[in-house]
Amino acid sequence: MKSIRTFNRSCTDLQLRKLREMNWRRWYPSATLLPDGRALVMGGTQGVGAGTANNPFWEIYDWATNGLQQFAMRPGYLDSANQPVPRLRGYATTQFPYTGTSVMLGLYPENNYQVWECARAVGGHWAREMVTVEIMLFGGQKEAANKDLSLRANRGANRLKLYWDPAISNYTFDGWAEEMMTISRVMPDSVLLPNGQVVVLNGAQTGLAGDSASGGDSRADYPVLYAELYDPDARQGQRFTQLGWTQIPRMYHSTACLTTNGTIIVAGCDRCYRYTVNDGWDYVASPAKADYRVELFQPPFFFMDNLKPAIVSIQSDKMAYGGTFRITYAFPSVPSLPNGVGNGNNNQLRITRAVLVAPCSCTHSFNTHQRLVGLEILSDNAATGALVVRGPPDIYTAPPGMYMLFLLNGPVYSRASWVLLQRP
Repeated sequence: MKSIRTFNRSCTDLQLRKLREMNWRRWYPSATLLPDGRALVMGGTQGVGAGTANNPFWEIYDWATNGLQQFAMRPGYLDSANQPVPRLRGYATTQFPYTGTSVMLGLYPENNYQVWECARAVGGHWAREMVTVEIMLFGGQKEAANKDLSLRANRGANRLKLYWDPAISNYTFDGWAEEMMTISRVMPDSVLLPNGQVVVLNGAQTGLAGDSASGGDSRADYPVLYAELYDPDARQGQRFTQLGWTQIPRMYHSTACLTTNGTIIVAGCDRCYRYTVNDGWDYVASPAKADYRVELFQPPFFFMDNLKPAIVSIQSDKMAYGGTFRITYAFPSVPSLPNGVGNGNNNQLRITRAVLVAPCSCTHSFNTHQRLVGLEILSDNAATGALVVRGPPDIYTAPPGMYMLFLLNGPVYSRASWVLLQRP
């Protein structure tokens, strides 16, 4: 298909609206929202099915003009990059069909929206510099699984620090730091929580993504039926914790997304009617080839009602870059709050952070829109529940669009309110 369509939540007919056609047909393309609001569309084959003609052009769609620009794709572009990304540690790759999952860790104002400060060797001496961002990859599979679907998936989680070097106007990298999940996973999903921790769930312990050419059956076995939590600030070796179980396998074409109340909606599984499961693991098989059952996974923080803040009201449903924004909050666990706001003079109940979380856009284990941005707290009156925060500094830290606004008390987060970051 060549169509560009939009879905507007204000539409009364709840239908996709066709805007125009691209220059090239694309099956399984990638679309990336650029900071200026344009969309970069690349990849995807011109016919249905792997092995059909590739697309020789990238296209950039401009919402303001409904126009398209196309750019020729240079062969070997990634291989000729000035700063090649270091090779993953461990034995796996994470691209389809050896599918892993990825996440960019949170960005916070106290570090100027960079991750943290560290010392490393630069030009033969030690210097202090900021890590611009941290990227994580979870799971994956050996390419050798093409010939042996019984191969165990990758248990590794790789973490990479990226440094922006203004002298060369490019990124530099440290090597990947590898940690171990509690279990091997191919086709996992990762969900970044408002508190900066990551829930990893779904996937299988052996095999590959996709379906078998001999009959459309699953190419994966031994589904992973429990979630695990990754805490990026814990000690290395102690960052993964096993969480709750499900009885529904979630493998190929499954998805997981954060909701406004801080739970995770989990759905899907394709070619999920014939597979092998660990002995002693309880499960309920899909009634059909595709699984239409939907679940809500509740992270442990969801249950901490005695510590949970609540957003009573917000100044507006629109937030300006760098502008002040007023929020009124309460702690519902406190009985008889004066005027129903504030913390009732309980020092254990306080707002430690306000964050924006981008809405989910997840397919094939990758949420390309996943982003967590902390907001600078300018003032906080705990007695009246009056909180003033500053909007993100620029469109590069948080591209314009809809975000979920959460308040946090330590790792415990509120239900979200939707806000629109307006384009400057």
